Amino acid sequence: MSKLKLAHAPTFKTEVKIPTPAGEPVAVEFEFVWLSRKAMVEFADDCDRKDLSDADLVLKITKSWGFEDELNAENMAYLLDEYPSAGMKILSAFYQAYNGAREKN
Repeated sequence: MSKLKLAHAPTFKTEVKIPTPAGEPVAVEFEFVWLSRKAMVEFADDCDRKDLSDADLVLKITKSWGFEDELNAENMAYLLDEYPSAGMKILSAFYQAYNGAREKN
């Protein structure tokens, strides 16, 4: 029988398949921040705010990424601008992995 771990890792990793024009999606590893229930509610509220950019939102939950480029607001904004579906794919991967991580613990 598995044991529940109350002290869990502060982050978790998963692959995000970034769609590319006229090509196969490219899998990029993202390391996401573990959020408590309260933090998840706050993040959901942040998603409704008009003063935060998509890059700001994704950076709130991302600790690292598998690109050679530095993880920062400028590079995240560039990724989301050049690959318009990337933001939705990143958030979707976060929620799917997060829910999976919660089910495993």
